[in-house]
Formats: sequence, structure tokens, C-alpha cells
Amino acid sequence: MKKLLLLVLLLFSLPAQALEHYGSHSFMYFRPAAHNLASEQALWHYYSRTKQGPVLGCLQILPFYQKTGTNTDYDDKAATYFMPHCKQVLTVQGDSVIPIHEPRDVRAEWLGINNPNFSGRMSLHPHQQQFGVILEYQQDLAEFTASKFFEPFWFSLMLPFVVVKNDPGLRQFEVQNPGSAPGPSDIVQAFNQATWRFDRIGCGARKSGLAEAKVKFGVNFATRRDAEVGLYTIASFPTASRQQGTYLFAPFLGNNAHYIYGTGANFQIPFSSEWDERQIFLFAEIEHLYMWGNTQLRTFDLHGKPWSRFMMYNSSDGFQTNVPGVNVLTRKVHVRPDSFVDFVTGFRGRWNNMLEIELGYNLWAHGHERIELMHTTCHECDEEIPISLYGIAGSGPGVSASNSTIAQLAPDDTTFQPLNISDIDLESGGAGATITNRLHGSIGYGYSGCSFAGFIAFGGFYEGPMNNASFQQWGVWAKIGASF
Repeated sequence: MKKLLLLVLLLFSLPAQALEHYGSHSFMYFRPAAHNLASEQALWHYYSRTKQGPVLGCLQILPFYQKTGTNTDYDDKAATYFMPHCKQVLTVQGDSVIPIHEPRDVRAEWLGINNPNFSGRMSLHPHQQQFGVILEYQQDLAEFTASKFFEPFWFSLMLPFVVVKNDPGLRQFEVQNPGSAPGPSDIVQAFNQATWRFDRIGCGARKSGLAEAKVKFGVNFATRRDAEVGLYTIASFPTASRQQGTYLFAPFLGNNAHYIYGTGANFQIPFSSEWDERQIFLFAEIEHLYMWGNTQLRTFDLHGKPWSRFMMYNSSDGFQTNVPGVNVLTRKVHVRPDSFVDFVTGFRGRWNNMLEIELGYNLWAHGHERIELMHTTCHECDEEIPISLYGIAGSGPGVSASNSTIAQLAPDDTTFQPLNISDIDLESGGAGATITNRLHGSIGYGYSGCSFAGFIAFGGFYEGPMNNASFQQWGVWAKIGASF
């Protein structure tokens, strides 16, 4: 009961922080496709509870597809999550270009574009596809013991095989680069330089495999055949690698290699007699997942300097000049996503215990990631990079310009101003809190015999976030299952 009360408090406390809109973040935690209680429980809630057959087992196979919604070029809220000052379009210009309408957003020379007359504009349009198949098997403990005590208990194993395609959608336009100069010739080349070890903005990537192995152990309570009350615990074990930080908005599978412990509950309240041919139910399902921390590489900005990771840095000894900021400001950190909530409610209609239609609402939410620096050096780099030896690049070797921003080169400091660990804006490298709202529907048909029961179902959803830390997206799924 205490856990359920804490969960209710969490649901009401998250909106205050999740409605914040973010900018200049280098990492987004997107919703894994397998985190879909509505599709998992459709018809499964009934046939896994009323198993037919000698084995007292139930199996379902659930293929799925989901895709982020398409928006017009200048109305892409998710892009502002990654952009400085929550802008959707940025102007990139060299030092010799005189702005006509508004100040430039990005100094071209910071990106390694060495032509001072360069001019162009850029935007991001991140989009994603997730598809695959989920296998789930549930087994009643009554198969292994004659004790009445264990009769309502069960355990299950879920294995989601997933393909994730992410693309940051970098676009450039109105590019003018008169003459020739060494280095990148346009914006796309500048953000994908081989000398950048981290946080490149590429053309998209794909990752596939088994996302996780999720185990549940639960118990069902019911006062009558068509009423449902169930409680269960969850343990999820990662089976795929975590994100590496090489590219912005790179795909990862499942829970980004975090171990999970959680609890869940499901309820169904009938509005009619269990013997009626037509039945209506109110249902609710909720899961609370706690993700244990792990170590990752994340790229950060400096406090008060959005996109400062894309600036250049000099070493105080003068031996290294114009070092890409993504190499200096990528650090090994301990990441704690903490709590996630998945809540579903709605109505079900059932006819003759065969046809079932479901309409409902789904809320999915998580808080800010908590990040702690692990080391002062990056051991995964080709060489260790002590941050205290570097400062924002000034006009020459061994010179800093600490007042510079991504848009402007400030005058040189009178003495070299090195970076401190406290200058790192940890929030810029962590996932922001969010809440998403989803409407879903499904239709399914089932058959129950003396020693076998089978079912099929189809469904879909549309989801919208309450801030820019997640995506608008839609999805469809199908399933086939049986108890035996």
C-alpha cells in the first residue's frame, strides 16, 4: 500500500517539473517501444488469468511498429530540445559577415569552417522509427504444486526484439562559401568531422537486437470471473550495450543498459453481470519502474554557454590549439534515471466472451536524470584530457577568451583562464523530465475450449508530449496468443 501511495504522489508531482521546455541538451531518453502496457495487456489480461489446458501456460507474440509524427520544417518542437536557446533555425556565419536582420547564432570558425565570409543556416528535425516483435510467456505456479496457496501466483518472461532508427535530421540551406579554405566547406561536413570523437551530428543510425529480458512475478485476486485485481514485481536485465556518445541522438535499445526493478498492478471493474452476453468494464493498469544507475560517456556545455561544446579550446601550455570542445567536454559520468511511470485506464467491451474492444488513455512519465562526474579525465579517449589544462580558445596558442560564446569570439584574457570541473553544466548532458499522453484503441477475438484457448488482436495509438523532451508519435501493433 505504501508503494501505491508513493506512486500516486509521483504522478501528481511530476507535471510541475516535466512541463519545463529544454534547450541545448546532448541526450534524450526516448520511450522504448516495449514500454506499452496497453498493447501488452490487450486480451492478455483475460487469457493469461483464465488459462485453459494442462500446462497452465500462456504465450503471446506481438509485432509492432511506431514512428514519430511528421511536422512542418519550422514547427518541430523536439528539435528545440537539442538547439541553443530553444531555437528551430540557426544562422551560421564567419567573422567577416555583417548580419543584416539579426545577430548570428553560431560562429562558423568554432566549427572549423575557416572562411570568414561563410554564411548559411541550419535546422534539426529529429525523427525515429521503432519496430520489432515481443515474445512473452506466463506460467502459473499451480502447475508445479498442488498447494492451494500457490494457485493464484505466476511468473513471466518478456523478450522484446527491437530495431531502432534515429536520425537527427540535420539540414542546411542558404549556404554561401565563396573562395576556398582548408577544413569543412559546409555545415553538414562541419558537424561530422573525423576529429570530433563525440557528439557528431550525422545522417542517422540503426541499432537492432534483444533489448532486455524482463521477468515478472505476480498474484491474481478476483471475487468473480470477470473482475480483475493483480499485483506483480518486475526485474529487467539489459541485453544490449549503452549509448556511446559518438553521435547526437544515437539509437539505443531498451533501457540504455540500465537494470530495472519495479512494481505493477492491474484492475478491472465490471458494470454488468458476468453472465451477460454484452459486458462493459472499467480498467486501470499501472507500473512503476526504478532504473539503477550506470556509467556512460556524456557531452556537456559550460554553465551559461549553450552549445559551448561545439566551440574550440586551447591548452594552457600552448601545445594544443583549437581542440574541438566535444573532445574536452565529454566526460565519464554516473547516470541515474530513477523513476518511470506507465499508467493506462479506459473502457473495455466484451461480447459473448469472444470479441473485445478497448479504448483508453495512457500516461508515461519520467523525471530528470541525475548525473555525477566519475573522473577528471576521459579514459575512453585516445589520450587523457584533463579539463583544467584547457580554456576557450583565444587568438593564438596558449591564449584564452573566456567570455566567448558559440556566437561570438570575445577579446583575449589578460591571463589564461582554465576551465574548472564546476564550469560543466551537468543538466545539459542529461535527459530532461517529460510526460506523454497517449490515446489507444484495440479490437480482438478469442476462443476458449476445454484444453486450449487462443486469441488475436490489433491496435494502435497516437501520443503527444507535454514538453519538448519527447516526440509526437503514432504506432500500430498486432498479436496472436494461446493458453494451453
